[in-house]
Amino acid sequence: MNKKVLLLSVNAICLGSPLISASCNITKTEQKQVLSKDGTELIQIGFKNGQIEAVPKTVKKVPTTLPKQITSLKDAFKENVNDKIEGIEKWDTSNITNMDGVFFGATKFNGDISKWDTSKVKTMKNMFDTANNFNADISKWNVSNVTNMDFLFIRASKFNQNISNWKTENLTTMRGIFKDASSFNQNISGWKTSKITDMASAFNGAKIFNQEIGNWDVSNVTDMSNMFQNTDIFNANLKDWKVTKVTKMNNMFQNALKFNQNISNWDTSNVTTMKSMFTDAKEFNQDLTKWKVDKVENYYYFNTLNKKANNNWKNIPTKFEKIKQQVN
Repeated sequence: MNKKVLLLSVNAICLGSPLISASCNITKTEQKQVLSKDGTELIQIGFKNGQIEAVPKTVKKVPTTLPKQITSLKDAFKENVNDKIEGIEKWDTSNITNMDGVFFGATKFNGDISKWDTSKVKTMKNMFDTANNFNADISKWNVSNVTNMDFLFIRASKFNQNISNWKTENLTTMRGIFKDASSFNQNISGWKTSKITDMASAFNGAKIFNQEIGNWDVSNVTDMSNMFQNTDIFNANLKDWKVTKVTKMNNMFQNALKFNQNISNWDTSNVTTMKSMFTDAKEFNQDLTKWKVDKVENYYYFNTLNKKANNNWKNIPTKFEKIKQQVN
């Protein structure tokens, strides 16, 4: 039998038997996407080298079976225009390791993905970025292997689901995770944060967030810049935070309208920038004279327009006294 006949025979076997066909498909590394004529239904899911082919934004129905070869859903439904996508609720996502940007810019999406298996996922960057309408239940997701949640819910303005039981022990970065998530106010005090190094902008613009996170282990965090910037009611007790490794605190409480907690014992000896740290933090008036600020190089506008602090300059580190001469 020549090679051409043999190849045709193998193809015939793969196509002829569902059982064998499934086995044959597992070895495939590439599959072309097939779309309905009107562009609303995905007939066949495309993929190449483990990465799903981005689904056209008009699609509202997909096959209920996700090919096992797919390990990355990165940008799968980016900017999708529908409120739900029929079929994805049944997907077996147990092989997925990357969920970055899956619903990025899907401004209407609010579909059921509660049963997705996320146990192997390592990164969820920007997964619901600008998914303005998303507020579905994802409380039972297993995120124990996720290391990166940067900007996970940024601009997800309706999201306010209970994710208190998420296992975050392997998380290393959560930069901007709830940035501009203006409805979020869930108890996440139980999150394990000991491996996290980056919390910059974590709650920046989270207007109504006000949960007790003072028990978080922040001992490995190096960047807290903009962390509570533009928060309207946040006023949690953070006095026990170990911030020894933090180098960036610029804009940390800028425009944090209600924050006024005692953080006088923070070890700020490694901080290099505190620019605009308390600018427009209208209620803050704690004694910071014990802070070690020898390494701080940038402290411009440290507390500009903070009337309470400006009326009592002795409460700020002596090194910063000259900022009272600054004018916006």
